[in-house]
Amino acid sequence: MLKRAFLLLAISPMAWAAEPLTITYIEKPPYYYTDERGLPAGFLLQRVRQALSKGGLSAVYVARPARRALEEIRVNAFPVCSIGWFMNDERRGFARFSRPLHRDQPIVFASLPEHVAHWSGIARVSELLTRPAPPRVGVVDGFVYGAPLDALLQGMGADVDRSSDVLQALRKLQFQRVELVPLNPEELDYYQHVLRVSPQANAPKVALARLTFTDMPPGNLRYLMCSKQVPDAVMTQLDSALPPLSAQ
Repeated sequence: MLKRAFLLLAISPMAWAAEPLTITYIEKPPYYYTDERGLPAGFLLQRVRQALSKGGLSAVYVARPARRALEEIRVNAFPVCSIGWFMNDERRGFARFSRPLHRDQPIVFASLPEHVAHWSGIARVSELLTRPAPPRVGVVDGFVYGAPLDALLQGMGADVDRSSDVLQALRKLQFQRVELVPLNPEELDYYQHVLRVSPQANAPKVALARLTFTDMPPGNLRYLMCSKQVPDAVMTQLDSALPPLSAQ
């Protein structure tokens, strides 16, 4: 009986690996999102899907709110991974991480042309946001923008407006309820198209301008973050299947 139990334990990681791995994603276009047909989409999700397919790993992709995706990994009730998370000390305590999937470009800022003209000559965002009358910044509630910008935003208090998602923040910019919105360059390209083809009723017809600053650091690395129930053998397969950053 003991020998049989030992054999079952020994083969369980490989037996489990034959089952599809559940991979969750939040709605963050164009990285990963649910398209108009209700199917998982996005350039980073497709990169993961193609790599795992070539590596012989099957997976199912399931949309999740960010808090639920994080909690599923923290609780560790079943094997699951989630796409595109940043690594930090807290998360290393309860999760496992793949090799890096992607490095973001430095954060840029969406604004309106008249504001950009007014701020010409300001090279550093730290200078702009610490002025006696700083611009009102629209952020997504719960998002992390990197330590330098997060620290600046924390010190701004009431001059920071919080939205549920990037599109809502950009619509507030259109209506001049905020003056700056930080986001990834890929997001700005995507949402400029969305705002053109799906304008909100009564929204001003203005083009969004892009602001860059010299003190924005390189973008964060994104990983597959997995619960600790994902076996070592599967994590090794994941890392072998995923392309190195230099090949992307």
